[in-house]
Amino acid sequence: MTDLNDNICKRYIKMITNIVILSLIICISLAFWIISMTASTYYGNLRPISPWRWLFSVVVPVLIVSNGLKKKSLDHSGALGGLVVGFILTIANFSFFTSLLMFFLSSSKLTKWKGEVKKRLDSEYKEGGQRNWVQVFCNGAVPTELALLYMIENGPGEIPVDFSKQYSAS
Repeated sequence: MTDLNDNICKRYIKMITNIVILSLIICISLAFWIISMTASTYYGNLRPISPWRWLFSVVVPVLIVSNGLKKKSLDHSGALGGLVVGFILTIANFSFFTSLLMFFLSSSKLTKWKGEVKKRLDSEYKEGGQRNWVQVFCNGAVPTELALLYMIENGPGEIPVDFSKQYSAS
């Protein structure tokens, strides 16, 4: 009977934790949206970012990072770095996010491929090929910088490829 109660208690705690995390994510994305609206009103020439884009830019990197932690593709410092890189790339342009997602998924699969051979060859091999913050920023710093430059020049969002009018963004 105590095993059943313990199981129910653990499931209840997990459910409450998920609800609290989701509530915090919604509050964070709403706060970002309010700041965006305030800045666009104050400066007058900025386009405000939609609340759905803020929500997507906060929720999706959190889901990807939590999945990476569960599968041991990231350690805790890599998860924090991944949140920063993922948030910036997602808010800038969905194409940047798609590139990041495909890179993360393919590199995670390739890192685990023939892991037993890599373990024999490398004395510092981590189970699952866990990435730390250094590896995240080595692979993600340049795309993040380019995404920031894209946002400074064009603002966040998707624009059509037009070399005559939007050369640097194209």
